[in-house]
Amino acid sequence: MDAPLRSSGPVTGSPQGPGCARARRRGIALAAVGVLAAVAASWPALAATDAEAGVTTRPGRLSGGPPLAFPVKDFLIGEVALARFDAAHAAPALLRAAAEVPQDRDLAMEALVAAVMADGAVGSGPDTSPERVRTLAQGLAGQPLAALVLGNAAVRADDWAGARHAYASVNGGGFDGLRPLLVAAAEWGAGHPDAALSTLGASGRAGGRATAPGGIYALFGARIALASGRTAQAELLRNAGMSGLPTSNIVLVGLAADLAARRGEFAAARRMLHVMAFGRPGMALSEAGWADSLRGAAAPTASGMIAQVYAAAGFAVGAMMADTIEQQTTARGQGGGQDGAARDERLPPSALRDLSRIAQRDEIVRLRLALSIDPGLDAARIALAEVLADAGAGRGPEGETDAIAELAKVDPASPLAPAALWSEAGIEADLGRSDAARAIATRLAQRFPARPEPQQLFGDIAMQAKDFPAAVAAYRRAVDLQAELRRHPAGSFGDTIDDNDAQGDWPLLMALGAAQEQAGDWPAAHAVLERALALAPDRPVLLNFLGYGDLEHEADDPHAVAAARLRLEKALSLAPEDPNIRDFLGFALLLQHDPQRALTLFEQAAEKMPEDPTINAHLGDAYMALGRRIEAVEQWEWALLCHPEPADAAVLRRKLAEAGAAAVAAPASAKAGP
Repeated sequence: MDAPLRSSGPVTGSPQGPGCARARRRGIALAAVGVLAAVAASWPALAATDAEAGVTTRPGRLSGGPPLAFPVKDFLIGEVALARFDAAHAAPALLRAAAEVPQDRDLAMEALVAAVMADGAVGSGPDTSPERVRTLAQGLAGQPLAALVLGNAAVRADDWAGARHAYASVNGGGFDGLRPLLVAAAEWGAGHPDAALSTLGASGRAGGRATAPGGIYALFGARIALASGRTAQAELLRNAGMSGLPTSNIVLVGLAADLAARRGEFAAARRMLHVMAFGRPGMALSEAGWADSLRGAAAPTASGMIAQVYAAAGFAVGAMMADTIEQQTTARGQGGGQDGAARDERLPPSALRDLSRIAQRDEIVRLRLALSIDPGLDAARIALAEVLADAGAGRGPEGETDAIAELAKVDPASPLAPAALWSEAGIEADLGRSDAARAIATRLAQRFPARPEPQQLFGDIAMQAKDFPAAVAAYRRAVDLQAELRRHPAGSFGDTIDDNDAQGDWPLLMALGAAQEQAGDWPAAHAVLERALALAPDRPVLLNFLGYGDLEHEADDPHAVAAARLRLEKALSLAPEDPNIRDFLGFALLLQHDPQRALTLFEQAAEKMPEDPTINAHLGDAYMALGRRIEAVEQWEWALLCHPEPADAAVLRRKLAEAGAAAVAAPASAKAGP
């Protein structure tokens, strides 16, 4: 029996690596040909386009409207560019097209979206002047994004009454939850904190006791109350807002930490930032500087609050989409079909791709709105760069990207500059520019010689470049530095470390084990992974990796296979919908000569990941073990079409050749019989 194919190994780099967050959303780009197909379906008259003039006529979209001259060339350029998240080219083209057909509200909305996404590119010429964008928004009465654009313009002009009026008109478009926050900020900016707190529902009394809203409204209400000298009310609101605070939302955690620091609770503020930075090595490098910046920070402003509201919403959109993708990946059929069979609740892949693309656009819009108010909000800038990198936005012939251009705007003196450098290194590595990524890691290592994160970054870059010995050396240095910090925390985490933090070392140990396994030293990897498992015994990814490794490297040892099966069964009990765990558990059963049970697991895994070459190859192995040669051949051929690694492809071709030879030999032996 062949060892399990390597191409679906559970770990290919550090679980906290610079590309980890982005990898969950990668591969969701909408092809330009799909956009053009949609355009063709919506605009039949495009077939009559005058190629030179770039203008055609089509029926008016307004009820009863006459045929309109339509600027096809600019429209197509804009739509294809926007689908590629190339807003710098999309905005001028769509703004010109919208000016040609001012009656077309749909086109005007597309142009406005592109203009907001382009931000810095707008204003580079007469077609994209701020006045043109503002005029466009004024003509889109009732559209929530138009109201936000006009409200932001009023804020920049210090017209708080105009800002309040615009924000109060926001209705729909996924912005309803922001409306009270933006209105309250405008009221605060106009010098009316009582009205602002009332808007947030933070000034009422029930049964003689003060009441407070929960969540984000409470946190921002605390910001207004504290800045207005209402200390007791601010404390009430802050306590209400801390309940259920999403530690993954960098903006909200930063707001909570700032509120704590303004109350003199610097240790609590530092701890909030420390918890937020777990699993984010770039943020971990920025943690100390961010905490220090809270001492003596400038007084908060209403415009700063508006920027934070937008940025927090942008983070929330990204987090919700990541959760949706994860849920869809592990979704299973639910009972309730008319025939009693399970009903598949998963979205089709095409629908999930489209949903992801929409979420990326929404996230960019919110982050751009934030930065249009406060260009120095570096947390939003870094988040914007990462979503642009996810979308592959603005890639030029030399590999430059809009994402790297955004990160270059982060002030080197900013507390978040290390986090920006970490993100830049990840993007450079994703582009295959290992030298540039290593240069950034070197800068971080020079600045933070006692910290493990720069060495971890070296390891991540080496893993991506498949330089496994270099990755092992880098991760080992990171593990040693981490251990040193545990022994002498002063000057690094200070008093923020507690005994439970040591349990968080397992991802770094797992990264080292993964590198050692790829470098061909499974005994060393096994020992390191056992250390990680001792720290985190109920982590399915660790149990799966150890089980997978034993199956690959010790498949001839029945005791090792039995131990691997036990680990994989525990992993599956902890993560019952993970198709990779089902795949490797199935392979353990196959090695233990139980192909029927293995087949069930492989089929379940293949249903969730129909284009995974490893799972399909293993499914073919189970068919062959059960004597179902034709189905095995079909499955192996399909696995070959799923782009396996070269070594895995060679194994599949050998199996297909052997299956073909067996098929020829079978009739011959039948003829030779009595």
